[in-house]
Amino acid sequence: MKRVGAHNHAAPERRGGAGDFRRACEVLASSCRAPDAWDDLREERELIARWAGEIGLPGGDSFAPASLFRARLSFDWGHALEALDDASFSAVVSVKDTGRLDRARAEGRGIVFATMAGLFTETLPRWLALNGGAGQLIVGLHAGKTGGWFTPERPLSLAGELKHAQAMLRNGGHVHMMVDGYHGARGIGVDFLGRLRAFQPTFAELAARTGALIIPVVSGVTPEGEVRISLLPELASPIAMRDPQGGTSAEWIAAIVGQAANFVAYGWQTRPEAVKWGHMRRFLALPRVEAAA
Repeated sequence: MKRVGAHNHAAPERRGGAGDFRRACEVLASSCRAPDAWDDLREERELIARWAGEIGLPGGDSFAPASLFRARLSFDWGHALEALDDASFSAVVSVKDTGRLDRARAEGRGIVFATMAGLFTETLPRWLALNGGAGQLIVGLHAGKTGGWFTPERPLSLAGELKHAQAMLRNGGHVHMMVDGYHGARGIGVDFLGRLRAFQPTFAELAARTGALIIPVVSGVTPEGEVRISLLPELASPIAMRDPQGGTSAEWIAAIVGQAANFVAYGWQTRPEAVKWGHMRRFLALPRVEAAA
């Protein structure tokens, strides 16, 4: 599977092929619905079924073919969307509820796009760039000179990125951050679908310092090769939540982190096929809330 920050840093050669991309998706999706599609992936099929039951999905793992489609698309076709030329890219990618962008631009405010790990980390930034977007930064996309996600250079690299992100947001720019990562030392623990899970507060802190909006983003791809991105209602801004009668900065940040956790839970339950199998395993290894109490 493609790991954000671990792929080749060189930009792919861009060429036409919207039709080819769509046909490839159709063939791949069809193969994932075949009876023998899971013959060599029995552990993964059991994982998906267990995870689905854990988070209360109706119909169990009925989404399994779509999950396999997403996994194989990521593994076999990870650069296919990036490689499309601009016209072909625009033909297969659509973004819903762009009025949220217009509001931020009208107010001169930056945007923190709260995303989840998946196929489309670079898709919304490219769409924005093609449609008159402001300056952008994807935090954590490229780690350091070695290209790996966890390297000796990573802490210094991340500190520099966050400083850059803060300046960009203050100037009305866009910063993209994954809010569903498991790594980091300052996580705030929440009840997440019955498990105790820590979410990192960095995205909320950036918004609090800069007055940026926080807009959650969900994405999907159809078996016909249509990539659809939705911009959800913004999370309550820490700036707007200030209470002159009491409350602390830590409480504001914790409230936003709780909203982000709810957003991730919503994404998992409405688009389970988009959840990476590794994230399913990590979730099932977390302590249950009642056991941690």
